[in-house]
Amino acid sequence: MLLGCGCGDWGCWPFTAMVDVTDDAVTWSGFRTGHRDWDYAGLPALSFARHRYVAELRATAR
Repeated sequence: MLLGCGCGDWGCWPFTAMVDVTDDAVTWSGFRTGHRDWDYAGLPALSFARHRYVAELRATAR
């Protein structure tokens, strides 16, 4: 899950994606919501340098 509802319930309007991790990159693709079959085909995959992605995750976990 990439995003969730502000209420904190994991099942309340999740925004999900496939997350592909390689040695050099983290890529989000295949976006969807949990309750409606909206078409996100026009939303391109998002790719991040893996070392920067991991650093940002660690920073938010503090």
